[in-house]
Amino acid sequence: MVFSLSDLIGIVSLLVSVIALILSIVALNISREVVVYSSKDYEPQLDVTIDDNSEVTVINRSKKLFKLISVSFIEVKTVGYEDNEQGIVVRMPLLIKSKHCPYIEGQRRVFITEETIGPCAFQLCPIKKEFVKNIDDKIYKEYLEPFVNGESQKGYAYPSFQSIGFYVVVTYENKFQEHKNAYFNKQHYHGSGYVNSKVSYEQLENYLKYIDTPKFEDFDSLWNYMVERYKVSSDEFWKASV
Repeated sequence: MVFSLSDLIGIVSLLVSVIALILSIVALNISREVVVYSSKDYEPQLDVTIDDNSEVTVINRSKKLFKLISVSFIEVKTVGYEDNEQGIVVRMPLLIKSKHCPYIEGQRRVFITEETIGPCAFQLCPIKKEFVKNIDDKIYKEYLEPFVNGESQKGYAYPSFQSIGFYVVVTYENKFQEHKNAYFNKQHYHGSGYVNSKVSYEQLENYLKYIDTPKFEDFDSLWNYMVERYKVSSDEFWKASV
């Protein structure tokens, strides 16, 4: 069989197209493998937001490579005062919200609200709301109101001693069925507003130990414990603040 020049050109073009297709398929498979293996070493792209009502939204923008497993969230309110008579500064962290949201596999978007049902996060449950209010009232009546009204120099509750902080831990699974965590923090700083940051496991672990508070059935016992645990001398506090 004799092929004309045009036939040969057509056959060569067909072979080139077939080879190009095979190479494209191979390259695609390699690309997929690279992407899958990248899920072993990198975190998913997560959007974590906390609104003014302390409601958390987590969006997984890497759903093809990672799936969300659970979300844990805590909110800590720090209050404090300086007592001139005792020469101490007390800044006590109060765990006011703690929620763990499991069984969310496959969801791309997760919400945690006041109504979200689930256990406490990190096995740390919030302090009773009535006790938190009692602490606020006691500091206001003993250290803020008398100072502002010029009635007493016993001490003062500086605005910079009060703050709000949030920690969010997102547990996810990669293509190798490995479970890993991503850690997020949103912290309020007096005079500069909120700052969002990523934190490490060690930082979170140390913070959880710092805020862990035994459960008390009466307010006076809680107050005495918090003062004793978190007090520092005024000289030491202000020297460290310089």
